[in-house]
Amino acid sequence: MHSVRVVAGTVMLALFGGLLSLLGDVVGPPPPSAPDFAWYVGPVTGVITLACLGLWWWRGSRAALWVAVVVTAVSNLLPLLDVANLPFALLVTVLASLAVTVVAIVLLAPALYRREATGPAR
Repeated sequence: MHSVRVVAGTVMLALFGGLLSLLGDVVGPPPPSAPDFAWYVGPVTGVITLACLGLWWWRGSRAALWVAVVVTAVSNLLPLLDVANLPFALLVTVLASLAVTVVAIVLLAPALYRREATGPAR
């Protein structure tokens, strides 16, 4: 059973790390100065994040949760590599998404580090 805090972090990561990345090209397309592969980064990282969150939720794989957190963090930081060419609206969106991702990671911290009890307490 997951705590309310961990569930809230999972939902936030799924929405802002998974769905927003998956639909990011529709919400805020990459600027013209971005390389061609920038159109594929969002959908690929969104699918990876959602798949890893699903694996963690149903199987309890902490490695999958770590992958989801790292992929989401990196995908949110990538647009900042070209911050000089980002339109203001897209920059605000990226920074807001990054802030929500940080909050989600903080909420998920207990699940990232907690070991499940395998035997009786001593």
